[in-house]
Amino acid sequence: MTGALNGFAVIFVLVAIGYCTARFRVLGEHGVVVLARLVYSVATPALLFEMLAKTPMSSVFSPEVLVAGAAVLVIATTYFFVARLLWHKDMQSSVLGMLAASYANSTNLGIPIAAFILGGQQYVTPLVLFQMVFYQPFAIMLLSLGKSVPGKRRLVEALRGFANPMLVGGLLGVAASATGLPRPVFLDSSLAMIGAMTVPSALLVFGMSFVAGSTSDQEKASRRELWFAVLLKSVAYPVVAYALARFAFGLDMSAARAATVLAALPTANMVYVLAVRHNRCQSLARDVSLATTLVSIPVVFAIVWFFG
Repeated sequence: MTGALNGFAVIFVLVAIGYCTARFRVLGEHGVVVLARLVYSVATPALLFEMLAKTPMSSVFSPEVLVAGAAVLVIATTYFFVARLLWHKDMQSSVLGMLAASYANSTNLGIPIAAFILGGQQYVTPLVLFQMVFYQPFAIMLLSLGKSVPGKRRLVEALRGFANPMLVGGLLGVAASATGLPRPVFLDSSLAMIGAMTVPSALLVFGMSFVAGSTSDQEKASRRELWFAVLLKSVAYPVVAYALARFAFGLDMSAARAATVLAALPTANMVYVLAVRHNRCQSLARDVSLATTLVSIPVVFAIVWFFG
């Protein structure tokens, strides 16, 4: 339990540092945008490559990864179609809201929770793999398709989605794992150092958003969107993950417990980075991330108590 609480404490400390950084203009007027671009275009692709290059291909299509994917699919499509059909939101707003409701903080919270509550970091690997290999690149492609461009340029934007840095980093990592070709030590070390910036930098960006976001985001989140996303992420997602793990995929109680606990993790700060990158729904991404972080503390402990 101490490890999980430490994980939450680290988040709040880095968010507070990010807030102070923006409040005192340490990085200037556009610091949050520049740092978000660094996370999006440099740090995360390096992290993806390093993680996937060292992951056996058999792990990418394990039953646990399929459970993670199926649970995300249920929650993501629910938000997406409600936003599109009932609220008449545009594509980019719907996709970013979908991510806020379903993209879990599987790294800086998932790793300590897996280690100290579930008994091993290996439990979080399926969720990390699914989100970074499949879900994130697919969502970024949808964001590219959702840009307001003339019909002739829509195909160009769609193709450009395949060239985004995160997808390139992930595909190169998969290729490196599949081929098993040796890499220079200096290359691995360099990419590991760059990739290590991802989590702390994303948290700093999130903290900075409470100062910078209030003036840069013209699209304020409604209470309806906010609480619907929070309800899906913190309540529906764990329930769906448990049901799929136990009754659809027939996983044992240990694996079902892991899937349920990890499904209760709060929204990842990467969603806010993507919102800044596309200059849409920054308030929604920020507020859902904060709300689910606070709600996830009692929810995670309730799930642990439920499983005994």
